[in-house]
Amino acid sequence: MIENFLSKRLLIILFIGIFIFSVYYLSKNYFINLNNIYNSHNQFKEFLYLLINTPKYENIYLNETLLKKLASQYHLKIKSLTKLENRYVLEIEQINHSKFIRFLATLEKYGDIKAFEAVDNTGKGKFYLKIEIAPRRF
Repeated sequence: MIENFLSKRLLIILFIGIFIFSVYYLSKNYFINLNNIYNSHNQFKEFLYLLINTPKYENIYLNETLLKKLASQYHLKIKSLTKLENRYVLEIEQINHSKFIRFLATLEKYGDIKAFEAVDNTGKGKFYLKIEIAPRRF
């Protein structure tokens, strides 16, 4: 009878110990998983916030009016502006060397410069400029 009581007591203690250990282990994992779920949810909300609040980017397509507007910003005299199949050929008479560099940098924002020719016959930094520029493909 005592042996039966000890074995029951031992089994009860063993089951209680296993139960306490499993509750501790599962609760620890539960809170770790809960914390991971909260973190991923916060990252998703942050992504949505950044997605909604991004500035709108407008694609500006290269055309004749844009080229004329850019040339007028730099006070350039356009000799000719012709449109070929998939590119524009722009000829400018006298362009200063400082404006020349800034103008090329501005044109690269709107299109791909396929070829350009700059000739300075005067030696004073006044260039004759011929540019072939193609619109970017978006």
